[in-house]
Amino acid sequence: MDGQVKIHGYRIELGEIEHVLQSHEAVIGAVAVIHRQIDQELSIACFITVSRDDGDLSSAEKSKLQKDLNQKSRMQLPLYMVPQTITAVDAMPLTINGKVNCRALAERAPTIQAEEALKRQPTSFMERHMQKVWAEVLNIGTQDIGLDGSFFRLGGNSITTMKLVAEARKAGIRFAIADVFRYNTLGELASQQTSTTVQSDEELDSVTLVSPDEKANLLKAIDLLKIKLTSNEILDILPITSFQERALGSW
Repeated sequence: MDGQVKIHGYRIELGEIEHVLQSHEAVIGAVAVIHRQIDQELSIACFITVSRDDGDLSSAEKSKLQKDLNQKSRMQLPLYMVPQTITAVDAMPLTINGKVNCRALAERAPTIQAEEALKRQPTSFMERHMQKVWAEVLNIGTQDIGLDGSFFRLGGNSITTMKLVAEARKAGIRFAIADVFRYNTLGELASQQTSTTVQSDEELDSVTLVSPDEKANLLKAIDLLKIKLTSNEILDILPITSFQERALGSW
């Protein structure tokens, strides 16, 4: 499979994703593949092999490792390159030529919707309200979204994250794009709505990828351009990746 692919208009370097995962001390190998979900949306699935010097990892250890890798990828990768799933396997499947069989891995990518349906279901008003918004944005049934369901494991990506923020605001729920990446399960994101918006904004400052001053200047510049786009229509501004920077420098 080609190391460079395109999803939702973004060029994705699968090698960059693999490099971030392999930088974790417990990971021996990592392979990122593109697979098509039930709703036909393309998503990024990653498979890892881990060090087993002290025997097989327990379920709790695997869960913690996956959580660590999810957090690591969100901090080190652009939003649109964060993998939807990270699955630990005993060994990578190989082709007859001895290369990693990416097609076989893509076919093994877990069916997340069915898995999440077995999780805890929302009980509070906010949880059920949030569940309906998620279902609308992800185009899946509310019964498939549990409290422990991750927005990204359910098929969310950078594009649908922006749509989620916009649709939630229409429903009277206010949170930032960065909040979805920090509190990516339904239960976590719903629980944050008990805090004040001011507190949420203060927490957001510590993970802002583009400084407020830079963002303000860019928004002013956009308003000066003679295009059919205003600063009010922009939900967030993200820095370019190293690959994009190299591409621009070659023009």
